[in-house]
Amino acid sequence: MPPTHLLDTSVYSQPIRLRPLPSVMQRWKSLGDYRVAVSVVTISEVLYGLERSNSDRLRSAYHEILEGRLLAIPVNERVAAAFGLMKADQERLGRRVPDLDLLIAATARVHGLVVATLGLRHFPLIEGVVVEDWSNPPRLFRVLVSEHDEGIAEILTGLIHMGARAGTTVLTVVPETVLEEDFLNLAIRTDWDLAIVVLNKLSYRSGNIAKVFEDSVQFVSAFTRRFGKRLIAFFGHASLPDYEELILEAGAAAVFRLPTDFQKVAPTIRQYLRQ
Repeated sequence: MPPTHLLDTSVYSQPIRLRPLPSVMQRWKSLGDYRVAVSVVTISEVLYGLERSNSDRLRSAYHEILEGRLLAIPVNERVAAAFGLMKADQERLGRRVPDLDLLIAATARVHGLVVATLGLRHFPLIEGVVVEDWSNPPRLFRVLVSEHDEGIAEILTGLIHMGARAGTTVLTVVPETVLEEDFLNLAIRTDWDLAIVVLNKLSYRSGNIAKVFEDSVQFVSAFTRRFGKRLIAFFGHASLPDYEELILEAGAAAVFRLPTDFQKVAPTIRQYLRQ
C-alpha cells in the first residue's frame, strides 16, 4: 500500500528521544511504517541535529532505529515547482514560513500526503496542504470491511485514512473469509463504528446465486437492525431497477455501484468518520 502520511522532523525524530511522545508512537504504530514516509529534507534536518548535538547516544539510536526505516521521498522538479509557487504565495501574503517547511509541504502536496507534525505554527498557513497534529492522543475509529479483493480493499482503506479527522486513528478489521456467517460473527465479537460491505462478494447462507438480490437486502436489514450502526454498501453485479432503493430502505446509510469513482465516495466516508 502507498504511504498516506509524511512525517515532519518533530515527529520523525521522536523514536530516538529519551522520552518520545506516547501520542506520536501510538499513531505511528497504528499506521505502520508502510503508511508513512519522510522527505529527504527531514532526514537532512535530523542529521544536522545529530552533528550539532555531538551525542553518541543519538547517533547510535538514529542508525539503529531510523536509518533506512521509511520511504525517503526526494526533492524532484515537481516538488521544486510546488515549492516556488508556495514561497511566492507566502511572500505575497506577508508570511514568513521557513524554506525547509515549505519543501516538506511541497512534497506532501505533490504526492497527496498528509503532513504529520507537532508544530501547527507554519504548516496550516500553507494552502492545499492537509495537516495532522500528532501531539494529542488519537481517537480510535474502527471500520469493519467485508472486502477481500486487494485492489478495492486498498482503495477503501486509503479513503478511510484520508477521511479521518486529524488525531483519529483508524483501524480496519477484515474477516478471514467472505462468508456471511463469518462477517456477522466478527461484527458480534468486535467493537466497531462503521461497516463497509461489498454485497455481491459475500457468500450468503442460501448459497443460491439467483437469490443474491433478495439475500443481500435481507442481510442489510438484519445487520442494521441488530447492531444499530452505520453501514455503507457497495455492489458490482447487474442490479434490479429498484435495488439501490431497496438497500437504502433496508437500513444502509449509503449505496454505491462498482465500478465507481471512489472520489465520489470519499465525502460520504469522511462525513461518518467525523461525526
